[in-house]
Amino acid sequence: MNNITNNDIATKTNKIGSTWEQFKSINDRRINEIEKKGSADSVTLSHLDKINKSLDRYQDSLNKIESVLNRPASNRHKLNETNCEYKNAFCKYVKKGLESDIANLEQKNLNNSADQKLGYSVTNKMNKAIDTLLVENSPMRKISSVLEISTDSLELIEDREDIMSGWSETGLSGIENSKETVFTKKIILTHELYAQPKVNQKLVDDPRIDVEDWLSKKLSNIFIRQENSAFINGNGIGQPKGILSYEDGNEWGKIERIKTESNKLSADDIIKLFFSIKEIYSNNTNFLMSRDSLQKIRMLKDKNCQYLWQPNLSEGGSSTLFGSKIYISTDMPCINPGKISIAFGNFKNAYQIIDRGDVRVLRDPFTHKPYIKFYSTKKVGGDIVNFEAIKLLEIAS
Repeated sequence: MNNITNNDIATKTNKIGSTWEQFKSINDRRINEIEKKGSADSVTLSHLDKINKSLDRYQDSLNKIESVLNRPASNRHKLNETNCEYKNAFCKYVKKGLESDIANLEQKNLNNSADQKLGYSVTNKMNKAIDTLLVENSPMRKISSVLEISTDSLELIEDREDIMSGWSETGLSGIENSKETVFTKKIILTHELYAQPKVNQKLVDDPRIDVEDWLSKKLSNIFIRQENSAFINGNGIGQPKGILSYEDGNEWGKIERIKTESNKLSADDIIKLFFSIKEIYSNNTNFLMSRDSLQKIRMLKDKNCQYLWQPNLSEGGSSTLFGSKIYISTDMPCINPGKISIAFGNFKNAYQIIDRGDVRVLRDPFTHKPYIKFYSTKKVGGDIVNFEAIKLLEIAS
């Protein structure tokens, strides 16, 4: 993956293009069978399902390449490694439980502000690896705004365009003295996310095993699952508040749900969702849905018999609907009656993710003998900051 060439991208893109043509041919057969016999042949459905899954695999492969090519050069986490001191001290702590070196270094670097009861910061290499894996495997981190803060919360003034702007004939005094303008605060709290991977002493003692790499991957896999779930479904109590947790409505503080015409998804439903966003937010919009939902959308045609879904054959990368990229989340509900199955909008405007500080690790060799438990924490928050910039599609019951 580190030696990606333009030929690699072209090969995968061409594969998607040829598979898409096969898909359209088989899907047209399915539609004709339904029109003639009232139902599609089981062989046709099986063939279509197989090609649909092939498209998913090829698209996933191309998306991974896109993620690698778009990795930002990070200058975060400068604390630990002007030399190898901290890395060596951290590895001593992880492998043998020796705390003196790492405790002295952390106290010096953090001006004695670190709480060692919460463990010690992971190394610079580990922080970068965890950051990279989180972004590459979190659809919400890819499409939302992400901010690193140094306190336990982010306080914002909710800058609604309808109350924050206008024309004034009386100058600033007229604006400042207006009794009609009411400003509201939005406070996004950080919450502690923990993981507790366990390992035996034999593994950490093995000189051929990179403990930093092993622990980074274990922690990332756990953090990714928890974060992805919270950004979609979290209730905001001790965890981020997810996009599906808000009530339906047009007023501020609620997210409008576009209802489908029936309990089955149609092309008109997707078109209605697409045009429900205000024009001011129409640039940089994205769709968020489950893989099952995407597979169903691939079969849809508009009234001109044109397929809605299109592979991105010119640039590679994510597939699109009406030019907006599609991101897959296993935490989005599948298309079923009564379910909110698709989110659409300008997520950069709509959702704010906040991170505070580094990942910290506390070594515990006692709780689960003979295993060593690494109680690890990170602080993260998330919430809607612009309710007009996102819409949801709800399948009729």
